[in-house]
Amino acid sequence: MRAFLRRGDFTVILRAMRPKEFMNVAVRHILTKKGDVVFLSEEEQIQRFYGRLTFITNRMQRFNIRFSLLDYFYLMETARAGGYVSMAERIWNTIAGDTHLPYRRGPDTYITNSYMAARAGTGRTDRLVRTSSRTVELRRQSDRDPLQQTRLIIDNMKRKGIPPNSMTWELMILAAARMGELPVIEAVLQKVWHVNCSELILADVKGEEVPVVLERESESEKKLDRGHPLYPSEITLFNIAVALGTIGQVPLAFRLVDYMSRRFEITVPRPAWIALLNWTYTWLHTRSYPGRKFLAPNAVENVWNTLLSEPYNIEPTIEMYDLVIRSYLHRGMPDAAEYNMDRALSLIVPIVEKRNAAEAELAALEAQHPEVHKRTSEVQRVISKKSQRLAKAMRDLEIARAIARRWVEILVIGNDMQQMPYFAWKRVPDIIDKWSYFLGDEVVYFTSTGYVDLSLGEDKRWVPIMLRKRRAKKPIGSGSKEEDDLF
Repeated sequence: MRAFLRRGDFTVILRAMRPKEFMNVAVRHILTKKGDVVFLSEEEQIQRFYGRLTFITNRMQRFNIRFSLLDYFYLMETARAGGYVSMAERIWNTIAGDTHLPYRRGPDTYITNSYMAARAGTGRTDRLVRTSSRTVELRRQSDRDPLQQTRLIIDNMKRKGIPPNSMTWELMILAAARMGELPVIEAVLQKVWHVNCSELILADVKGEEVPVVLERESESEKKLDRGHPLYPSEITLFNIAVALGTIGQVPLAFRLVDYMSRRFEITVPRPAWIALLNWTYTWLHTRSYPGRKFLAPNAVENVWNTLLSEPYNIEPTIEMYDLVIRSYLHRGMPDAAEYNMDRALSLIVPIVEKRNAAEAELAALEAQHPEVHKRTSEVQRVISKKSQRLAKAMRDLEIARAIARRWVEILVIGNDMQQMPYFAWKRVPDIIDKWSYFLGDEVVYFTSTGYVDLSLGEDKRWVPIMLRKRRAKKPIGSGSKEEDDLF
């Protein structure tokens, strides 16, 4: 192997194994010989990735091929993506003791940020654990205080002359949110981007608009070039939405994202809108949340209308529709919910078409090469790719059907709907007839005098996937705990 692969070849192979691409949702779908879809969890996929990575790094060490600083960065990104804190520690200590790096350079800003993210965590689009006094205390007792770890790393950067960039302070904001430290978040926003949260809150109360650039600001505060390391990005807005959403500061998160997008001329990314919608819905329906009284009952609807209108004009996804539709359903507004369900249906049709097209392409290719043992490696590779594409399309359709099924469940058996007079008699039969494609082969719903058990037939038979984690044998809408597993 040494005769054929040089140092540059190993480096190319190592850097080609990008954790982000390997952890992509599409890559984690496997289509079995029976036609079933197997979806690998993040833990299973990162173990596969880690096994391949270990093989390459062991070969490099065996042939005395030294790692460059960029190689170390890719290894650190792998540790961050997989949540391997111990691996990140080993890489960090190895870099510090590697005397063969050019000019004895230690970790740079990017490696340090990656190490910090591995230690303290990053922003995510799925729903994180809500920050409360209990979660904060548990983090302190477990000796994994993310804010303290982040502060130590930033202090080390200052001592070694490593300049922080925007991502450095975003990680500090996320770590502060996990410890419920809103003052720390406000201080970072003021120090780095000269954004005064108190002024934004006061202007929100008065119904006023805060100028993009204040007259009292100095020239250095007014001017932050787009190429500056501290200049915020779309990821900055997303991280702010996640951080403030985690601690229940949804109105402030919305105001900050809007203000910073205008001040720094940044487009608000779709993940930021998903985070704002997700956390607005979460806190609005969390009865134990003290700040719930500051959220209007139509708070989710307000965020929804904002992202659809000028100047944002965001094209919503079915997951985004899911949040606003369930908000309408929980508020006892079936007409508004059904209107948006009809609009969301237009997003499901292309998913069905994509699934059918992927199945037809794979079947046509396999028909061209019916004998498996005669297929070339190139044909096998193409079939594998198309098989993976079909598996992803099948799961996308399953998710879409399961989301629509949940809407119908809440409409049919949800507590809020059952409290409406004659709803079960007048509306439910039409709803079942219209949305029967998304239900299973049997539907049971209750009326004021009993219950109705409908058999939709074999053509409607379908075993839906579970999208929520809740107490066993508790129907949806009964007040039992629900937690999305969509994003």
